[in-house]
Amino acid sequence: MPYSIRKFSSSIALLLGLMSVAQAAGMRVVPLRLDMTAKGGNATLELTNLSPDNMGVQIEAKRWHQDDGADRYEDTKDLLFAPPIVAIPAGKTKTIRFRLRRGAQVDQEMAYRIYVQQLAAAPDDGADGGAVAGGVEVRLKLGIPLFVAAIKPTQPQLTVAAKTSDDGQSVLHFSNPGSMHLKLFEVEVLDQSGKVVAATSLSNTQTNYLLAGSQSDWPLHQPGVNDPAKLAAGEYSLRIKSDYYSSRKSEAFNADGQITLAVTF
Repeated sequence: MPYSIRKFSSSIALLLGLMSVAQAAGMRVVPLRLDMTAKGGNATLELTNLSPDNMGVQIEAKRWHQDDGADRYEDTKDLLFAPPIVAIPAGKTKTIRFRLRRGAQVDQEMAYRIYVQQLAAAPDDGADGGAVAGGVEVRLKLGIPLFVAAIKPTQPQLTVAAKTSDDGQSVLHFSNPGSMHLKLFEVEVLDQSGKVVAATSLSNTQTNYLLAGSQSDWPLHQPGVNDPAKLAAGEYSLRIKSDYYSSRKSEAFNADGQITLAVTF
């Protein structure tokens, strides 16, 4: 069933962590997530050169979807932005503006990744360090999510089912039949006494996003270790932290972005 929800701010720790990576490489990128509406919307990205040398940055957009729980990226012409390569003088900031090209009705949120790739200067321009003879060297590459909201108000949903893999490991199958993405920060499995008996882990091809209309299998491991969890048959509770919340106590998403669901193995 659908839930009434409002967006909760992304993890501050994650934001600061990614920001420190960008600054350590001599570039600041703000923000680390972009949102726009499907009708007349736009988004802006600010790139600041923190280094004492001129910097070249390449911008690339990819359509983002999920297939069998894995993130997939493909070329797209949905977004308008220019230029694809920008020169940023030392200490200066450049703004990249994005606009949606397609004008058709958007019934479901669309997801993209904007790749910001820092390039080292060519050897003959006098820039300091890192250049590769006859070309350029990639110094930093960030993948920033961009979401285009559907024309009609939308919301994510979350359903879960228990599974067992061929090797006996317990698995949670998550589905988001809603028309907006949902981001899960932490998932814990509790037994009937309230003890945490398992937590989720992701494969190398997964993120903690569940895009609109997607589904994904998340294996369970024992608390604090990477050993597979093999839970006995029975009823369990799921304590899930997400980036959405509801101020209404009757809703599944509470004011802390926490969801509580039941599952039976």
